[in-house]
Amino acid sequence: PNADRIMFWDDSAGTVTWLTAGTGLSITGTTIDAAGGGGLTLGTDTATTSGASVSLTSIPSGVKQITVSWRDGSNGGGTIGLQIGDSGGLETSGYVGSTTVILAAPTVTRTAWSTQVNVIPATAGATVHQMSATLTLMNASSNKWFITMNSSSTTNNEMSIGVGYKSLSATLDRVAILSNSGSFDAGSINIAYGS
Repeated sequence: PNADRIMFWDDSAGTVTWLTAGTGLSITGTTIDAAGGGGLTLGTDTATTSGASVSLTSIPSGVKQITVSWRDGSNGGGTIGLQIGDSGGLETSGYVGSTTVILAAPTVTRTAWSTQVNVIPATAGATVHQMSATLTLMNASSNKWFITMNSSSTTNNEMSIGVGYKSLSATLDRVAILSNSGSFDAGSINIAYGS
């Protein structure tokens, strides 16, 4: 009689019983469908062509992994960071990790995280960057996120690799990219997230 129930014979009870379709299941006529899981939701591609920060907000609760992608980004040559936050705003302390930068010479430098993820901690001139960062929930009770990132400059023969973590005071709902000197003048950023 109902589109969301199945009739079956319960042999141990010796009776006909109704089963109710649970979460992720639906019944249409004689077909039972199971909703797919693990897919990614794509955010809105946002320009990074002005201002000193660009925030991507309204990330829903229950998300366990986020990928941040920054394409053809530039701020005229200054350092660039990434911060995460919750309903109380972006968090500006407690980032544990480091970023290693490999320059063309080759020169290798390392910068420790503290107030942000150092996405591009050292650069010279007006460079254009590509960056990808992956945030994975490690502990839901402490809102601890493991962060890996890598970036490269297509105009300055430069590459950055970073690994670390950050615990939030509440559920993550935002990510921001920050220009630590000057304003952004090129590129766009987006996120994809899943549960």
